[in-house]
Amino acid sequence: MTNETFSQEQLNAFIDGEMSAREAAVFSKQMAVDPQLAGQVAVLSSLKAAVHECSSHEPPCELPDIERLLASRRKRLTVPRFRRAGLALAGFAGVMAASIVAAMIFLAPAPATTATLLAKASRQHARWLQQSSNTSPALQLVRANAKLQFGNNFLVPDLSATGLRIATVERFGQAGMHVGYRGVHGCHLSLFANPSTNRQPADFVEIKHKREVFYVWRTHGLNYLVLGVGMDQRRLHLVARDIYRSSTKLKLFDKSMLTALRLNHQASKPCAA
Repeated sequence: MTNETFSQEQLNAFIDGEMSAREAAVFSKQMAVDPQLAGQVAVLSSLKAAVHECSSHEPPCELPDIERLLASRRKRLTVPRFRRAGLALAGFAGVMAASIVAAMIFLAPAPATTATLLAKASRQHARWLQQSSNTSPALQLVRANAKLQFGNNFLVPDLSATGLRIATVERFGQAGMHVGYRGVHGCHLSLFANPSTNRQPADFVEIKHKREVFYVWRTHGLNYLVLGVGMDQRRLHLVARDIYRSSTKLKLFDKSMLTALRLNHQASKPCAA
């Protein structure tokens, strides 16, 4: 861990009590002098508590107003407080003053080429396939985490209509997110969202990288990559296309899209991975 930024996994580990005593001490020490980090912990803790409470009640169950939570923390984030905390290193205070946003968990990454992103995503997808965890993070909590990190620019899709459910949520690179979906018959699909320095949208394209097929696009300041090794190509294409449409319009899947996904799932070949 560093004294400047913590990953999403570390934030969750601290809140869930899964850090070692030494790691928790370092984290607590930094949180005491870092209002932004303290705000992230407070908001994420509130969301986790709400999701846990919802799980013990019959639906419908509403999560707290995330915008209100974020707004309450933003009022407490001021540059002078960072300076008094001793974080105003030469040149660093100017960058922080321009970039502190309560909804951001990670610092902005350096530009990465498409080839670099594809290779990185391929390796992370392969590592995930080697994991044996059967956990299934709550969709509401995953969406809340995404909103904390990207604001309203990343809507984590619900792919249950096509037989895929969220199995993992990981940090991708320095500032991105990897959402892994697993099917009951061995299907695995990875969705990657990574901040882009290029604000211009880029159309949905299919790219072959080595032996893998990616679907790539850019919208609302984010690079998107979809990879599904072993999946029926027609099924993967339709899923990726619907995620693309949802991301560009910033709207969840509508009824017609969900129906098409269900029919496509029924007509698709079993996964080979």
